[in-house]
Amino acid sequence: MQRSTRFFALLLLAGTLIPAAAQASILGNMLPSHAYAFAKAKKVNIYFLNTTDAARSIKVEDQAYSVAPHQKISVSAPVGAKVIAADSGNTYKEGDVLLTVSADLKDATVSLK
Repeated sequence: MQRSTRFFALLLLAGTLIPAAAQASILGNMLPSHAYAFAKAKKVNIYFLNTTDAARSIKVEDQAYSVAPHQKISVSAPVGAKVIAADSGNTYKEGDVLLTVSADLKDATVSLK
């Protein structure tokens, strides 16, 4: 019984020390943990221009944005985020994915029609 208790205690100790050792090692920056990798996600600034006479709404990562008629807004979103139509427009329906954010869209202007 003592043998198995010592084994599990050693296993528990190793499980808590290995992640810390991996971050402290030379390769720690090359092999980041998941939390560290998501914290470093690159954000891209995109402009949305409403070219219609009615307000348009979009959602980016569950955050809703409203664009007044003939106005432009700036949205900062992480690479890979989906921009979804929160209402229907002339060329799309509510719930349609308008675009997926990529690094190529940095400072681009997207027209909402």
